[in-house]
Amino acid sequence: RHSCGDGKLTSAEDCDDGNLRQEDGCSNKCVVEAGWECTDVPQQRSSCKRLSKPTVSFSQTDFGTHDEGSVLSIQLQRSGPMDVEFNVTVRTQDAGATSAQAYNGETATNSDYTAVELVVHFGVNVISRGVQVRLNRDNVWS
Repeated sequence: RHSCGDGKLTSAEDCDDGNLRQEDGCSNKCVVEAGWECTDVPQQRSSCKRLSKPTVSFSQTDFGTHDEGSVLSIQLQRSGPMDVEFNVTVRTQDAGATSAQAYNGETATNSDYTAVELVVHFGVNVISRGVQVRLNRDNVWS
């Protein structure tokens, strides 16, 4: 049984610290708060601590389907200390789509997308940055 705030972590929760106080790393909805990391041992009380270094994650993990010729916008979200600046290298990788026309089928007129490799700068107090990936018209639906 899932009961957020009872101090027993279940599969339906990111964390559960017993909801002893606010802004301690685990929200009252049992979600890890930005800038924190929490232990994740099932049926145990979560223990949370502030991140000592900035980390970057995707704001979303499911980007859905997009039309050929459109642009996919990807948001990067910063967690951890805000008083430092840093760079992150972002690269696209072929999985179900291909960045090479030669591997996209005999009738392909283009690759599925334009490969990206760039450095994204996070300045002091910058929380999120965007990256765009152009989806090409290749006349192949796979």
